[in-house]
Amino acid sequence: PLDPVIAAFDGLLNLRLERRDHGAAAARNVGVVLSSADHLILFDDDQSPLPDMAERCLAFHRQFPDEEDFRMLRVVPDTRIPRSAVSFAMFEATQVFHYPSPGRRRLQGGFWGGAITCKRSIFRYGLFNPDYVMAEDAELGMRIDQWLHLVEHLETPADALQLRTLTVKQLLRRWCAMGYYHLVMQRDFPRLIEIGGRRVYRDAEKIIARATPLIAAAAELEKQAVQLGELGPGPIDQARSEVLAAFLEGVRVAAETAQCIGWLAARHDERLSDALERNFV
Repeated sequence: PLDPVIAAFDGLLNLRLERRDHGAAAARNVGVVLSSADHLILFDDDQSPLPDMAERCLAFHRQFPDEEDFRMLRVVPDTRIPRSAVSFAMFEATQVFHYPSPGRRRLQGGFWGGAITCKRSIFRYGLFNPDYVMAEDAELGMRIDQWLHLVEHLETPADALQLRTLTVKQLLRRWCAMGYYHLVMQRDFPRLIEIGGRRVYRDAEKIIARATPLIAAAAELEKQAVQLGELGPGPIDQARSEVLAAFLEGVRVAAETAQCIGWLAARHDERLSDALERNFV
């Protein structure tokens, strides 16, 4: 999957390293440690950089040279990806790849290790923690922010293309991990204590008690996505819009359930891997 990335930077790479996969955190840490540039661009292997991404990132750092300033990259779906119900949920219904309004603001959880450009020097405060599977970037951002008050910038133009769409099950696994690490990060970062007051976590037991088991919910949502088929470009007709709305509501409810499962698993000191295996066979 790295071939398109390597090809995009062909002629610009001074070093290419290939090694067995040890997880996203380990891969990013190797890149950070071996890098020598003042500015870094971090993005995932399922993204393809647009031709002007590197130059736009350098222009950002010239305009904002302070160490605490970083920019979230904007990732949009590759037009070659069919516009399915799942991709609609990911990119258009703002349930996964939501992109806040352009501007400059204090860190609010947007330190995405798979879609940022930042100064290399910030990593003197720490590297990605492999124990935070699927949340290593958010945890590192909070950790660095204890010493350096990070400021995230957002811009409108797209920086990279998303090359594949997740499945419903993969989406729900991410929401489960989010709930799990929301509680873990509350323990590690006292300033996040208010997270536990959110309704989804305050009422976690009640929500799970009345929810459809996730395995069944994911299977039903996958079936609905297949029935909807390719949505095609442009506006969606009314009949399909109603079915799509029902699908998105189902995703919302299942995602909330997954968050609660993750939250309670962490509260009961269960390993995330065990919670995922138990609920996503």
